[in-house]
This record gives sequence, structure tokens and C-alpha cells, in this order.
Amino acid sequence: MKGTYEDTDSGFPRPLLRARFRNPHNQTNSIERRCIVDTGMSACGLPEPLIKKQLRLKYPTRGLTEDADGEFTERREWMALIELLDFESRRLEKTCGKVKVVGLGDEAHPILGRNVLNQFVVTLNGPELVCEIA
Repeated sequence: MKGTYEDTDSGFPRPLLRARFRNPHNQTNSIERRCIVDTGMSACGLPEPLIKKQLRLKYPTRGLTEDADGEFTERREWMALIELLDFESRRLEKTCGKVKVVGLGDEAHPILGRNVLNQFVVTLNGPELVCEIA
């Protein structure tokens, strides 16, 4: 399964994959987003307004999330079902199951962290601007 590299708010190309996030208690509440592949973040992340208003996840817990610098940040956490989709056709490719999703700022780009990426072999090919999941 292939993704792409695109410019994000960081100003430089970052690897992206398409993912669907679902409420595990109410499967009709789901969102589909292009997510940054971030091997430095320990968990997946979504802007909190998407978590609360579109997924309608309730009852967050608080926990520590490790970022690429090895720093830990306390964030609200929810559990969501995550599926990886083909970037072009949007058909289901991989099911990741129920994983932790942390709340990010309102304008943050969605992130696929190590709790999903470690389930697969991830190849980042910067010169070709392609990322691949096997």
C-alpha cells in the first residue's frame, strides 16, 4: 500500500497515508483523513474538535505521549478503530484495530504514530516522494 509526500503546515514535504477513524461504540461515526506518518510520535493524534464533534468519542483519559525529541506531553486520550485506505481509490487496505488516539490542537494535521505504524513494515522513500506500508 502506497502513500505520498506532500507539503503540510511545516513547509516541507512529509509522508502521508489515508486513514479512517471510527468510534468503536458507534461505527456510524467515522472520519477519513490524510495523516502524517510520524515515527517519532508514540500514538496517533487528531484535532480534538474532530474527536469530540465528528467521532463523538466520550470519556477521555489522561496520559503521556512521547514525541520525536523524547519529550513527554500530557494529553487527553481516547480509543478509536483505525483503518488504512488506499491513497487513490480509498478502498480498505489494512485494519489496525482499536488504538489510542490523543487530542491535538484545533488546527493540527492528523498523525499516524508508532502505535499503528509498528504493526507494519514502513518504507519512507524521500527521493521518490513515496511511503509504503507492507
